[in-house]
Amino acid sequence: MSCFCTLLLLWFALLAYCCLCSWLGCFAQVEKMAPNVVDSAMSVPKVTVAGKKAAQSGKTKVAVVGDKVAVLSLEKPPFTLKDVKDAIPAHCFKPTLHESFGHLALDLLQFAAAIAAVLFVHEYVKDYFVPRMLLWTAYWAFQGVTGTGIWVIAHECGHGGFSTNQTINDIVGFILHSAFYVPYFSWQRSHSNHHHYTNNINKDEVFVPVKHDGKVRVHSAQEKNPVLVFLHLVGVLIFGWPLYLTFNMTAHEPNPGEETSNSHFKPSSNIFNAKDRPYVFLSVAGLVAWTGILVYLGSVFGYLLVFML
Repeated sequence: MSCFCTLLLLWFALLAYCCLCSWLGCFAQVEKMAPNVVDSAMSVPKVTVAGKKAAQSGKTKVAVVGDKVAVLSLEKPPFTLKDVKDAIPAHCFKPTLHESFGHLALDLLQFAAAIAAVLFVHEYVKDYFVPRMLLWTAYWAFQGVTGTGIWVIAHECGHGGFSTNQTINDIVGFILHSAFYVPYFSWQRSHSNHHHYTNNINKDEVFVPVKHDGKVRVHSAQEKNPVLVFLHLVGVLIFGWPLYLTFNMTAHEPNPGEETSNSHFKPSSNIFNAKDRPYVFLSVAGLVAWTGILVYLGSVFGYLLVFML
């Protein structure tokens, strides 16, 4: 039992160390870039009775919906997109293969090391319920962070930021996205639309708000209930992404003449152009292939173990 305690402490120490390294790394990058960043602080207008009257009278350019005033001003910001881009060091726009693959290799090594560690420690705690639950909970939390890092790299492949060679971007992105059960080329297209039409309520592909009809929202009172807010958050985190990919939920409402049923797995969806359709099939094929790999691994090592890992 003393051996188990030592191993468990070492495991949590490793978890804390990795988290600290990640935090310090981010902090160092921010400190390094801070002198080059344009000061873009903007004051947020306070919602006052006078402010509402001024807004409603047209003296102030802020959005008014019903009896509410928007938090953000409609005035143009004191900087342009070019100013923001110019504030970023030039080398940040020039990806190198050794650096990109280096980050990916480090994350994959960390992911594999965590698998080896949890399987090793599990042998000492498999007969003890509480230690076993603590071990696997810590493992899932750690792999969640590590997996997010890998996802960010995969995401950059979709943006063409992993390499200057688009073929390399697509090969790496296709493999990583398939492993995360995301149809790479389908998502790449919809995500490109999202960035092109960000905040366009008729064309944006994700996080499009419900159109306001001038009435108080029905569920506004529910948003003040912490239990309901928590349940909503859990639902979004667990089911939101699959629902978005499968039914294109949270995207804009179909415009006149557009198909009402859209999906990242459906080549005829409004999301895609005719030239995108073969890539949608390829994306689905990648998911089918990955499913086959997982089924094979489950038959060899056990489906429960594969699921838990």
